[in-house]
Amino acid sequence: MLVLIVIAAVAVIILIVVKRAIKRQGMNPVPVKRAPDVPAPIQFIKELSVQESEEVVGTEEYPLDNRFGDQAFTTVRQVSRESINELSVDTSSDLGGKVGLEVLSAIKAEIEAQVSQQTGQKIGEKVTESQTLTFSVGPKSSVLYEVVWKRKVRSGERRYLSGGNSVTVPYRINYGLSCEVRTQAQKANH
Repeated sequence: MLVLIVIAAVAVIILIVVKRAIKRQGMNPVPVKRAPDVPAPIQFIKELSVQESEEVVGTEEYPLDNRFGDQAFTTVRQVSRESINELSVDTSSDLGGKVGLEVLSAIKAEIEAQVSQQTGQKIGEKVTESQTLTFSVGPKSSVLYEVVWKRKVRSGERRYLSGGNSVTVPYRINYGLSCEVRTQAQKANH
């Protein structure tokens, strides 16, 4: 609601500034069309179908081949990756026909604020994860270490009331970053 009031206030201020500038320059003012009515306020009703999961965003392999070594071998690796917290809102349905662009923008901003508050992650923020990992392999063996990078996914729908219309907005947020290390012993080739 506050966003809609701010948008209307900014439109009025711009109109006043333009009219004053035209008067100062001695130009004949062109009739200005009346600004459209302020869109109907939106009211959040409830959140539906919320699902939390993880998705793999990348993998890195670190093979350690010590098949010809008589002693264990250890190495330390620094791994790092960046990701950006993202919000996507599905507007492909008949959503645009039920509400105007201003209301749709307000809904997106509300979803961003609420989901950011719930997850503790800011949309658009760059996330960097760095780890120092120690990889080891025994004598006469070979191991493949795999670093699996993951980020969290939250998806759902938020229902709103706008101008007497019930509007359901599907969303998805990808946020955070973590890594998991998997190992796989390699078979010896004779």
